[in-house]
Amino acid sequence: MTNYIPATTVDLIPWLKELFPPQCIAPEDTLAEANRYAGRVDLIAFLETKLKQADEDSLASTLNKD
Repeated sequence: MTNYIPATTVDLIPWLKELFPPQCIAPEDTLAEANRYAGRVDLIAFLETKLKQADEDSLASTLNKD
């Protein structure tokens, strides 16, 4: 892994999704490891939802300007 971290949320989410794709628990994973990984995936989904909401809110406020 390199030291590269995307500077914007728009670039960060796809980067994180590539690093931490949803996956099934492996037999050798501990419960703690599985929960930690699931938390990462959940956080990525949360960020993605918030970004979409912000985009929709921004579009709505632009369209509602008279």
